[in-house]
Amino acid sequence: RVFYERENISNSIRFDSVNQERRYYLAFPIINDQRPVGVIYLSGSLRMIDDTLTEVKTILLTGVALALLVSFFLGLILTRTITTPIKEVTEQANLMALGDYSRKIDVHAADEIGKLGNTFNYLAEQLNITIHEISSEKSKVEAIINNMNDGIVALDGKGRLIQINPSARKLLKQFGLKVPALNRSGFRLLRNLIGPD
Repeated sequence: RVFYERENISNSIRFDSVNQERRYYLAFPIINDQRPVGVIYLSGSLRMIDDTLTEVKTILLTGVALALLVSFFLGLILTRTITTPIKEVTEQANLMALGDYSRKIDVHAADEIGKLGNTFNYLAEQLNITIHEISSEKSKVEAIINNMNDGIVALDGKGRLIQINPSARKLLKQFGLKVPALNRSGFRLLRNLIGPD
């Protein structure tokens, strides 16, 4: 009775330098009446498997490279869509700090950043209107004060001269009193007008 022993099977993978490929080798003994009578020796090329593995690696590496490239460009586009409007808002804020409310932010989307841009434009417009109204009212008040026959001298909470009309200047000149410059202390002028008490 001839059979082979499974436990004595030997296998290995080696590179065949003649064919320039990897080969799989398998050897196992043939036993007859508990004595080895021969060896079955098999060899097979692994070229197809290696070619398939190389193709799979190439596909995977190409896929990873494409995914990284797409991710990079998407990240770049996303960054620009976020940072460009934020830069515009920052520039507008700096201009508003310098008193320029005329520039508008270009709103390209209806997302949160677009809403921020619209809100900022509305804020700039309202501030511009309010400042023009205050400036107009100030001009009116100054015109009224400057054209009054009564002398008016106004000091702020720190005692600095903030307003004096021509009638007051004329009156002080008649009394021989020196008028301090605007935003300078007006306490001496008050003391001279009211007296030491």
